[in-house]
Amino acid sequence: MRAVVDAGPSCTNCLGAVAAEDAYCRHCGQPVVSVDHRPLRPLVTQSLEEALSLDGRLLQSFWLLVARPGYLSREYQRGRRRRYLSPISLFLLANLVFFLMPGLSDFSVSLLDQVTLQPYSAWVAPQAQQALAASGLPAEAFAADYQARADAIAELLVILHVPLLALVSYLLAFNRRGFLVDHVVATLHFFAFLMLYYAQLPHVLLPLLNGLDALLGGRLPAWQIAVSLQFLYIPIMLRTAFGYAWWRVIPTSVVYLVALYWVHVAYRLIQFELVMAWGPG
Repeated sequence: MRAVVDAGPSCTNCLGAVAAEDAYCRHCGQPVVSVDHRPLRPLVTQSLEEALSLDGRLLQSFWLLVARPGYLSREYQRGRRRRYLSPISLFLLANLVFFLMPGLSDFSVSLLDQVTLQPYSAWVAPQAQQALAASGLPAEAFAADYQARADAIAELLVILHVPLLALVSYLLAFNRRGFLVDHVVATLHFFAFLMLYYAQLPHVLLPLLNGLDALLGGRLPAWQIAVSLQFLYIPIMLRTAFGYAWWRVIPTSVVYLVALYWVHVAYRLIQFELVMAWGPG
């Protein structure tokens, strides 16, 4: 990977001294990078390299992703990258965990939900009716076939959330906008967290809350708590990653959450159209 050499007299990763001609730090081996210039290409090339060689950074990166929202994104901005998995590698591994260990999420909803419960349902319902008639399948078989195809493309399609929400995050930043890639990185980390959260939800958190609910005699809204906890991640992530003051991070988080909803609506619509274009198989 070609590195940006003009990064000053010290390595951003280990703070060791580097010479102007150094492409790599002589102490820790990280490519010399500049925190004032963050192009998108190194993010992609570093991710491809790391996808083939995972080491002890895996557990550390996962732990920091969950326990310290926004910290990995901030570390990326500071140039401290060698000690962690790259954002894309982390996202892809979380994606793999999520789809190998099915959890609770709405990345793939039923055909009935698509044609009755979405903001665009009135528009797509006739399209679904036409596809059903053209398929010659009974309604239940067609719905099952739709679900299988939607599940099959969800793993690849979920990354569509990232550029859309990253753009919203960039626009919300105002005077702290920085580089677009910083918001892409933060959004990759956020969705990696979401997929890990959904993967563990039915196996870890929800059983714990249900057990506590049983001890309290059914007075604990376990499901509502389990679903709501994920959203506490957003203000902490935004404050840590972008340095927002608390007075600003709360309204920004609300707008971010609304944007997340509409980005997810767009994702569902795209998923529906792709499945319809694929056709029954």
